[in-house]
Amino acid sequence: MLLAIAKVVHGSGEQVATAAAETLYSWSLINDIVGMSSDITTANTGHLSGAYVLLEQKSGRKLLWLACRHHIPEVLCGDICRKVFGPTSRPNVTLFRRFHEYWPKVDQAEYKSCSDSRLDGSLAALKWDTATFCLDILAGKRGHIPIKDYGELLGL
Repeated sequence: MLLAIAKVVHGSGEQVATAAAETLYSWSLINDIVGMSSDITTANTGHLSGAYVLLEQKSGRKLLWLACRHHIPEVLCGDICRKVFGPTSRPNVTLFRRFHEYWPKVDQAEYKSCSDSRLDGSLAALKWDTATFCLDILAGKRGHIPIKDYGELLGL
């Protein structure tokens, strides 16, 4: 259930925690909350003045900190890119800027799936097991259909 869409002026940890606490108090849920989930910015997760710490103080108890499942891959991919390509000049990462500039020149009508020869031989069975698993879930043969974004991932 969506309880509120709180508008905060600056998005500081204090403003976010206050808005969340006010919403929880207004719904009489402050004693029922057990965890928090958000993006992983310092405003939310900072150990001194992040919204998580401040909401714990306002509720008077420890809460489970959960990073948003959409942002964890972003962090992991960022770490991998830094390891492979070195430090970036964010937000203007050269590799992505060049891709962004070139993308309009790509003929979308001629798009074909990538073929990777490394998936032949011993990995072929794993490749087909994975594809079958994804198709089975999408067809509802595994007992449940995933939430929308996971369904999109499986479809891709």
